[in-house]
This record gives sequence, structure tokens and C-alpha cells, in this order.
Amino acid sequence: MTRGGWIAETDSTYNFIRSAGTIKAALPFGSGKDGGPSPIPAPLPYPVELASGDQLMVMCNSVSDREASLTVACTNGEYHVFAITPSGSGEHEFVSVLTGNGIGTTLQGRTCSHWMAWAGNNDAELTSSVMLLNGSGIPVGSLGFTASGGASACVFAPSGGVPIHLNSRAVFRTDG
Repeated sequence: MTRGGWIAETDSTYNFIRSAGTIKAALPFGSGKDGGPSPIPAPLPYPVELASGDQLMVMCNSVSDREASLTVACTNGEYHVFAITPSGSGEHEFVSVLTGNGIGTTLQGRTCSHWMAWAGNNDAELTSSVMLLNGSGIPVGSLGFTASGGASACVFAPSGGVPIHLNSRAVFRTDG
């Protein structure tokens, strides 16, 4: 599979293709609320071959849900999904939907080549983009969110090749 996508009737937060307990790929996606997102289907950073037993796992939410997500593709062809539901203002760190660990622990030693981020119902509260921070808290990469419930699809964008280290963190900030 080199292109893909799916549309939720109202809203969603993330998706991935699960294969033998791991994330094989993640698909571009969007909300069908305003007539459907564009452009779907969209290219995947790295092609994958689907096998019998692979499952599309989807986190469908109401449009009012604040859960945000970050999906990354690494230069070795590996995909991973991170999410967090912010509560209040401040900094919020994305954690793996499989393990609950941060991006540094999950993808240490890999290079993020592509990523996409879904805002959840946080558009009014966002005070930053998604930032990949190094161990000193300095941003080494950033990515804007795709607004939830709109007509734009959440699609992969090139990251510029951001290395991920053990103490790397993926965060964003809100004021409410």
C-alpha cells in the first residue's frame, strides 16, 4: 500500500494498522463533518504490504473530545502513534498509544522523516505547535496541527529528518 486514508463520520484522533501487536502503518484521515476532508487518499511516507490478520485500529471521538495525536514515520520505515488528552493549561507530552512511554523511550536512535498531528478539540486553547524537544528542552523540530472537525485531511508532512534520542520529548502547550 502506497496511498490510503479514511474518514470518520464526525471526528477521530488517530489510526494505525496493527500487525502482530506492532504498528505497521498509519493512514491519513479526517472528519466527514463538513463534507469530507481533502486530499484523501494521500501518500504514505513508506509503502507497506498488508497481510492476513492486519487490523485497522481507530480512535473515534466526538468533536468535543480534546485528545490530540502525533503520528510519526521513521527513516527505517517504522510508524508510531502518540496521543494525549490535555487537562488544563500548560505543557502536554505525547505518549505512545501502545506502551504509554514518550517518544524518546519508544523511538530512541531513529530519525523521524515524516509526521502529522491532529488537534482534537483544542483549537481555541492551543498556544504552540507540536514541538520535538531535545534533552535540554530546546525545540529541534516543530509541526502545526490539523484542526479537528474541518475539511482538511491530516496528512504526513516531511520533518526534515529529526533525530530522536532517549531524552527527546514531543510536546505542545495550551492556555486552558
